[in-house]
Amino acid sequence: MTYATLSTLGLLLVFGPMTVLVQRSTPPEALGVAECADSASSFACGFVAFVRQVVTNPEFAANRESLYLARVPASELVLVTDNALCVRIGKALEREFKQPTAARIFAVRVGAAIWAEDSTITAGEFGAGIVFDSALTKVLSRSLR
Repeated sequence: MTYATLSTLGLLLVFGPMTVLVQRSTPPEALGVAECADSASSFACGFVAFVRQVVTNPEFAANRESLYLARVPASELVLVTDNALCVRIGKALEREFKQPTAARIFAVRVGAAIWAEDSTITAGEFGAGIVFDSALTKVLSRSLR
């Protein structure tokens, strides 16, 4: 293998006569890269259904309020499909979770907020998400589902 090949696989460290290759746990092509998830995927459908239930069902009013989400009609819930916005959301998730995001981002606009998840970031058995303001600069709340 050449130096160029090794350096793209991980970090090549040279200590005198000894060379050590430290591999990343995330492939380099996935770091800092995000796009919107397939809206037809089972995860996306489940995520949208969960957000719809929290936002529109009166029985979930306490959950909605704790997430600082407005009660909006289901017609105003929009799965984010703009890849440029998903890249920005991915960077915001990386900033808050302090780890690289997956290549696919799940996000729903809820009024003036954006509820986002990366299916690879969990807290135990639960998926972890963040509710951001529309500018992605302020965390309104964190969610587990």
